[in-house]
Amino acid sequence: AKRLGVNVKANLMIGFPHERRRDVMRTLAFGARAAWLGVDDIPLFPFSPYPGTRLYDEFASEGRVPALGDDYFAGLGYMDLVRTPSMSRHIGTLELSFYRTAGMALFY
Repeated sequence: AKRLGVNVKANLMIGFPHERRRDVMRTLAFGARAAWLGVDDIPLFPFSPYPGTRLYDEFASEGRVPALGDDYFAGLGYMDLVRTPSMSRHIGTLELSFYRTAGMALFY
């Protein structure tokens, strides 16, 4: 794609419920390899359970996500690297924010 002049973007996601630090490190390493190969943009997004999914229902029953509404969608954390809510049972919010910031800095 790069040889044909196509702008290549790879959206990566971290912070899945059962994800561990080593899994995040593998994702960051994958992003670094992709950047080395010429990928133009590699944002790191936090996992967010979407309404209508089993995981959303599970987290809602545990009180880990707000009720559907403006607060829920504003809190998804796609653009906020500091207050990224972590849904991982093994990685806290502050640590996930660090990985997102470090991973994006690694790319750029």
